[in-house]
Amino acid sequence: MLQDIDKASDVQIYPLGMRYAMDDRVFHYAKAGGTLNTDVGAKNALPQMFGYSPVHAALIGAKTVVIDVIAGAGKGGDGVIALNELAGGYMNIFTHELIHPPTSWTINRKIVTNTPIAGAEAMTVTIDKPLPVALTGGNTMHAEGIASIYQNIQSGSPVAIPFMARMPVVGFPTVYATIGQFLWLQTWGPLWGAPVGGGGYGDGDNNRLVVFTAAGNLDDYDAALPALQHAGFVLCNAFGGGPGVAIFILQLSP
Repeated sequence: MLQDIDKASDVQIYPLGMRYAMDDRVFHYAKAGGTLNTDVGAKNALPQMFGYSPVHAALIGAKTVVIDVIAGAGKGGDGVIALNELAGGYMNIFTHELIHPPTSWTINRKIVTNTPIAGAEAMTVTIDKPLPVALTGGNTMHAEGIASIYQNIQSGSPVAIPFMARMPVVGFPTVYATIGQFLWLQTWGPLWGAPVGGGGYGDGDNNRLVVFTAAGNLDDYDAALPALQHAGFVLCNAFGGGPGVAIFILQLSP
């Protein structure tokens, strides 16, 4: 490997989101949007990049789609999307209005490139596979999309970073990293993570489930509390049933 999982780099070596499997563990390549440490889960800090926007007509087999992006697009909600900022993300194309089943056909594609826009205007998106049907355009066909979930990885509480309470944990950093650095995130397999409040997880009888708190720490699943993001399940407890080291199986992206 050109960049080991225990190294952070100031230079991008691999495409964002690149997958690397090692024994029972899986890693994805990411870019730090802030200071990251290895003890807590890190979140995708980008919102949806464009909403339900009309698409232009396109031939069957085409690999480019033109979208009239509606207002409020971009990571700042100001309509600005940079050149190829969506690369590695995903787009859904809705071929008919959802109020007309069963004729609706939703096409899911990975985004390869995009042209830049500075407001509510047309954007050309290159997709990874050809269209299976022709797009007629008009007001009956729309698209929405996201950027790579590994493009802006941040840690922190929802108080410190706007919208973070509604952003998902996408992996555990394998190494300390600062803003702008590139690193590997563990997304699957055996791992230890910091419990909330310095406590433990895996305490309750038959409760193996582990969830993420708002700040990316780990806690036991509690049916009496609001549903939190699933993290995985505890592998082993200490002799006698105590939490011990509480290594768990992380279950985000296999």
